[in-house]
Amino acid sequence: MDTVISIDPDTDQPWRSRFDAKMLLVEERMLQAACYIVCAYLTGMRDAEVQAMRAGCLDVQRSEDGLIERYRIRSTIYKQRVSIMQIAIDRVMGRAGERRPDTIVYVGDGIWDARACQQLKVPFVGIAAGGHAETLRAEGAAEVFPDYSEMAAFCTTLALTGRPFVNRPL
Repeated sequence: MDTVISIDPDTDQPWRSRFDAKMLLVEERMLQAACYIVCAYLTGMRDAEVQAMRAGCLDVQRSEDGLIERYRIRSTIYKQRVSIMQIAIDRVMGRAGERRPDTIVYVGDGIWDARACQQLKVPFVGIAAGGHAETLRAEGAAEVFPDYSEMAAFCTTLALTGRPFVNRPL
């Protein structure tokens, strides 16, 4: 390709060799990988959800005063929080054998965690501070800790909050 390659000021040499058709494909693949990493990292999407993004999936909205921009990405959600939790419970049950747990408690930091616990009838202990802590309490958290610094109180809460672990899917 007849692309101008800039000169490295330290060496007075081009910073890379010229592009050919093969190298262009390699560079394109590297750019796709970098975009995937950025999207997965910044959105928290799962692999399949990032791969399901299509052209036009980005929506930018401005506040009424035009000062705040909000970016939303549309894709396909493959697993809801409830199904993720159910999979974890099923795995514990399947691997535990005779040593299965007596009680179950979920620890999380999101509203979606609290709501999924309500659906599964699993006790929920939140990790949050300030207004977000109040939101988790309003969503049904048995207790909310700002962090794990009060480990003794945290462990006592887990022990007292647990509900019997039933021998069937919740």
